[in-house]
Amino acid sequence: MFAAGWGVGGEAWKWRRRLFAWEEELVTGCIARLYNVSLQAGVSDSWVWQFHNSGCYSVKSAYSHLTATEVRLNGNFDKFLWLRAGELNAHSIQFSGLGSNQKASFIGLTVIWVATLYVIWRDRNNRLFKSVLDPIEKLAEKVKL
Repeated sequence: MFAAGWGVGGEAWKWRRRLFAWEEELVTGCIARLYNVSLQAGVSDSWVWQFHNSGCYSVKSAYSHLTATEVRLNGNFDKFLWLRAGELNAHSIQFSGLGSNQKASFIGLTVIWVATLYVIWRDRNNRLFKSVLDPIEKLAEKVKL
């Protein structure tokens, strides 16, 4: 896309058919996100955790980020939890790639990711459909189990 021109009116944004209004909005959002991206020739892509100076993920850095932000985990946890559900696939790929390059490591981390999501999903359903409001600490223990 970079070579084709991803700026406004660039060839990267030419489509075979006329876009629907909602698709045009998505393209506009995409262009805005790519506006300040600069690619470096000869440098490989890599995952970077933006919430720590080292660029590496840790539970501590995630906890620090969540506790330092305005997000209230206890008050509206069920809403916060599913706020970015559309990004779950990207998160899964990031999480599963944290281990070594061996297939067994990737599969193991994928299983942990899916099991964690299942526990969280069950808790969410209990909150929404059964009005069971377990404390966040209990959910964390279920995830660890």
